[in-house]
Formats: sequence, structure tokens, C-alpha cells
Amino acid sequence: MVWGVTMHRLATAAAGFLAAFLWTGGVFAAGTDVDGSADYPDIGRFEGSWITHYDAKDFDEYWIATGPVERAERGEGMMLEGRVVRIAYKLDPGPSVLEVARNYENRLTGSGYEILYKCRDKDCGGYNFRYSGTEVMPMPFMSVNLDDFRYIAAVKKGDPTVYASVLVSINNGQVLNQVIVVETGEMEDRMVDAKEMAKAISDTGKIAIYGIHFDTDKTDIKPESRPALDQIAELMKSNPELKILVVGHTDNQGSMEYNLDLSMRRAQAIVAELTSTYGIAAERLTPAGAGFLSPVASNRTEAGRAENRRVELVER
Repeated sequence: MVWGVTMHRLATAAAGFLAAFLWTGGVFAAGTDVDGSADYPDIGRFEGSWITHYDAKDFDEYWIATGPVERAERGEGMMLEGRVVRIAYKLDPGPSVLEVARNYENRLTGSGYEILYKCRDKDCGGYNFRYSGTEVMPMPFMSVNLDDFRYIAAVKKGDPTVYASVLVSINNGQVLNQVIVVETGEMEDRMVDAKEMAKAISDTGKIAIYGIHFDTDKTDIKPESRPALDQIAELMKSNPELKILVVGHTDNQGSMEYNLDLSMRRAQAIVAELTSTYGIAAERLTPAGAGFLSPVASNRTEAGRAENRRVELVER
């Protein structure tokens, strides 16, 4: 009997320890935001949640659903173009999907947004809405429980007009939600040819390039950067004596150390591409990372941060 009681107490204590571990320091413990991420102004986040994925593109498109989906195709909605910010959050077990969604709805209306459409699981269209009606960020950042999800679409009119959608669901007891925001606007033409680069460098000693693109927190050069790289290569080939610094610049989202490192690694990736693909001599190209130490606009606004994310070619 003594042995049995002792084992029972040990098992009970172990179970209590495990539960405490899972809740406070293990798989269910609150995490930290991914580097370089930030809440969208005027929307924010539900208390206790953290950012698991963040992606901001200066110009992209997003289909915002404004009605239910009855078949395996898009229902009511509109295709938006402009600056697109995608943020995924995770929350420890506790709050319901309804509580999180209702808080977002209240925040949106309190911040001047007009609700265009809101729905829950089957009323949205269930499976059809999940797979055809709205964009869902990939696992593990977002998961949709077809029996328990909420969706909200809203607009805030102004200059620019801003559209926002919020999708909230639950997976293994943890509430997940995504916020997608579109600041509508036309794409700015930032293509600069080799002759314009040469003139700017001759006149001012440098030129800012906005046509080289990376995913958030990444250093892989995206395919749409090819036209800008072609023109930089043409600049170097047409001016064989020219030597330049390739300087990466970021906005101020994240720590100084993180942004200095990221901007340097991106500059190194550009130099590597120019030498390997275009045959530009490595001794003519010097990578450097300035992080957010040399802004050209205020980092307090999304538009200013977009201006600060750039590559500069500096004569040396």
C-alpha cells in the first residue's frame, strides 16, 4: 500500500510538472516576434499573441473576399493592388476564436475602418471559402479549422485607401490569426537605366536603386530583380574604370544589429550575382551594409519605410 501510494503521488507530481511545463515554458509557451516584423498601425494584435510570419511588399496584389463562397471558385470580392503587408500571429490556449475576432472587429471600427463583410465558418462557405474564397498563409503560420473560424473584411477610406482582412481559427488548442493589409495605389516606376546611373554617380557620387527585391528576412535575390541587375552590369561594363560600393539599406523594423547584418548579407548577394552571372571583376565591387543608419525618409510611416529599403551604388 505504501509503495502504491508513493507511486501515485510521484505520478501526480510528474503530471503537474508536465502541465506547468507545457503551459509556461514548453510547446505552449508564448514565443517572440520574428525578426524584422511589426504590427500594422491602428490594428495591432490580440493581447498575448506573437508574430510568426511577416511579409511586406511595396507593390503586390491581394483578393479580398466581401461575400460568401458557394462553389469552388471566388465569390464576391475585389482584386486590390498596392503595398501589401501580411502578418501571422499565434496565441497560447485560452481565448476563443470568437473573442479574438470580436476584439479585432472592435479595433478596426474604433480606428475608422468600415466593416465590408464578416462571417463564421459555414456562413462564409466552409471548405469552399477556405480553399477558393480567401488567401490563407501556409502552415505552420496559419491553419483553418473548418468548424471554427471567423473572417472580417474592412476598409478605411483616405489617401491611400486601406483595406484589411482578418482570419482567425484554432489548431490543437492554439488560436492562429492572420492580418492582411493593402494600401491601395499605383506602382511607382523606379526603373533606372545604365546611362541614368552613370549620370547620377558623376553628379552626386551615388544612386539609389529600388528594383532589387528580397523576401522579408531573406537574402535570395528575387527573379523580378533581373532588369535592375542588367542595368547595373551595363553600367559597369560601359565604365571599365568605375569601382563602387554596393550598400544595403533597411527600414528600422528590428534591432540595429539585425538590420546591419541583413543589409550586409544582401549587399554580398548582389555582388556575388554581378560577379558570377555578369562577369564583373570582384575587385570593382565592395559590399557594405548600413542597416537603418542612413534613412532618406521618416521610418514613422509605411511610405517612408518603403523609401528607406533600397540599395545604393556609391563611387569609391
